[in-house]
Amino acid sequence: MKTFPCYCCAVTTATLVSPQPKGKCFRGDQCPQPKCYHHTMMTLEMFEHWAQQKQELEAEYPYLLHPSPDLKKSQIFLASIDELQDDHNPYDITFRPATLDEGRHFDTLLSVELSYHGLPNNGTVTSKWESLRAALEAEPIYNLMTKLVASTDLESTFCAVEDAIPCILYGVIV
Repeated sequence: MKTFPCYCCAVTTATLVSPQPKGKCFRGDQCPQPKCYHHTMMTLEMFEHWAQQKQELEAEYPYLLHPSPDLKKSQIFLASIDELQDDHNPYDITFRPATLDEGRHFDTLLSVELSYHGLPNNGTVTSKWESLRAALEAEPIYNLMTKLVASTDLESTFCAVEDAIPCILYGVIV
């Protein structure tokens, strides 16, 4: 309940108060709101899509399925809010080295971080940076997909979503 306040959709407490792009609204052009808070209701197709997306992430990033204990040593982070990104902080993935020494240190840090994630740590600084950034972006998506798939047990539901009374998010008349 702390993470998923609505049983009808995949809205989370983190995304509940944030408007989404109008293009993602399931109502399409029928949504007259300037900021859209609508979320698609849970369907079997959506559940299958989440399970498939989770499997694809596990295939692309095997460390997600069986994380190494070294992953806890990881220091580089990906700021989820653009305003918190700091290209002067060497532990932020958006860091841009200003000197040659900073570049060497960042290259070493990227190699170590990639090894923590079980990813190849050879190549150019740019390729290492891109690989690590993609992995850091995939981790929260994988964690959400894991929670969604685990919390959605279609066999134990006592009524279909179509028969249930929708939550307050769907009670709003537009």
